[in-house]
Amino acid sequence: MQFSSLQNYVILLALLCGTLTPAGCLNFSYPTFKDKVDEKDFIISTNSSIAMGAIRVTHDASQASINNESGRVLYKKPFRLWSGRNKASFNSTFVIKISNETNPGGEGLAFILTANDTLPEKSDGQWLGIVNANSNGTAQIVAVEFDTSKSDEQDLDDNHVGVDANSILSLKQESLTSYGINLSSGRDYNVHVTVLYDSQNLTVFVSNETGEPMKLSLALDLSHYLPEKVYVGFSASTGNKTQLNCVRSWHFNSSHIHEKPNLLWVWIAIPAAVGAVMLAGVASYLYSRRRLEKESLEDAYPRIEEEIQSTSMAPKKFKLKELQRATGRFNPKNKLGKGGFGTVYKGLLGNKEIAVKRVSKSSRQGKQEFIAEVTTIGSLRHKNLVKLIGWCYESHELLIVYEFMPNGSLDRFLFGEGKLGEETLGWQRRHTIISGGSTSTRLSSQWMREESSSPRYKSQQHHVRLGFHCQAGGLWTGSYPSAK
Repeated sequence: MQFSSLQNYVILLALLCGTLTPAGCLNFSYPTFKDKVDEKDFIISTNSSIAMGAIRVTHDASQASINNESGRVLYKKPFRLWSGRNKASFNSTFVIKISNETNPGGEGLAFILTANDTLPEKSDGQWLGIVNANSNGTAQIVAVEFDTSKSDEQDLDDNHVGVDANSILSLKQESLTSYGINLSSGRDYNVHVTVLYDSQNLTVFVSNETGEPMKLSLALDLSHYLPEKVYVGFSASTGNKTQLNCVRSWHFNSSHIHEKPNLLWVWIAIPAAVGAVMLAGVASYLYSRRRLEKESLEDAYPRIEEEIQSTSMAPKKFKLKELQRATGRFNPKNKLGKGGFGTVYKGLLGNKEIAVKRVSKSSRQGKQEFIAEVTTIGSLRHKNLVKLIGWCYESHELLIVYEFMPNGSLDRFLFGEGKLGEETLGWQRRHTIISGGSTSTRLSSQWMREESSSPRYKSQQHHVRLGFHCQAGGLWTGSYPSAK
């Protein structure tokens, strides 16, 4: 490319960039909450507090009375949800704990996106701190409610999840009873709320890590209900029936969006003479970098680490030398399987056996699969899913670390290649494997359909633990252990 053409290209690129200013995204993580220390990060209403390692959205039982209270705790910094036709995605993962003080308890807890950083007056009881009688139907707020009291005839029961928009009436509800989840039990429940910018679907998962997770999903364009900038946080209330409403951990991340500023400001701020000098330097830099990128393997996907680290629940990053040492520098004797996507090796990390998948350097598509596998499977935890321990991206090497399955994949036993040799599997072991396999298939399909934004999802590879409990792995093409 001639320099003059490149210079024209860079000038055009700079002008386009001048009309698109990135709006700040919001990312934070609180595995637990520190009394007094973390309070500065939040807007806390009078009846709320941070104490004993948790957000207490309403008063605890040490108060003289906790009847007919409401409270809100919001992250202090708002984030931009949309701008023009551009919309942000976000993920919010948190652990809630609701304990009855009366029998039955009430009223409920909610995850909220709101334009207003103050608590509405008289929003106790059935209003859950979301709205009050005057603002119901007009407030700019979207809430995921965890309702523990059937205070309205439209409520399904006193143990349900609902999605509300500008009102306390839910657009969609789902009872938790059939999933073995009792919100008022005083147990910890994991909640995952996600909104994808392309589909504008809002999805809620609730689980106790032992049974099938509850999923509620609906199409919801948040720009119809909320302004561009919103606060995110929690609200809760009590009535004549009371309960403790706690949030024990919280992770949140949102994507960047772009907005269009006034073009007049661009022309005033960047004089043509100064701009020409700067653009010449930028052109030289871009030209040199492009030449280097063509010679580099990272050309196919240069921002792998940034993509992975931007997720709130990213697994551990290992150093290359750690995994080389663990696998004997990828000794062929430790090879477990090989396919078009890469090779899997057995390793020893400390006193723990692991399986390390080494992505083939000739696989350009593998980088996309790598990011999807690490960011999605790495955030899932269930006894019937093979655990993704960590990852490594160093010196052009793409590596994924899984827990090691001592008995290997299920097909080795079905076709007589397992450790038991020619021994027939007993009915008890068959039942254990079938039960685990069906559970893992159902769970992985349910979670991955929602989390995957591309058609790379394929059938699972099932593996057998000691004790013949069946787990699903290989949620993506070429996964551990066979890399098929």
